[in-house]
Amino acid sequence: MSNLRTLETPPTVETAVAELNAKWIWGGVIIGLLTMQIVMCVVAAILAVQSEATNILPDYYQNAVHYDDTTHAPPHLTSPE
Repeated sequence: MSNLRTLETPPTVETAVAELNAKWIWGGVIIGLLTMQIVMCVVAAILAVQSEATNILPDYYQNAVHYDDTTHAPPHLTSPE
């Protein structure tokens, strides 16, 4: 069991440096992933607000009621009158 450290043996300088480097690396990875998630959410929100697909259409109800009048469907596919 050479990988276990007991309380009686003080850590070596190499072990302390390796542990400190590992802490910085893994801490940086976690902070980096959280930051990337926040940036992606902000970008998605900005793109969603700026999209013209979500704009309110003026006179939407009347356009929906008369939708069949404005489409160019073949005569045999229209509703009977």
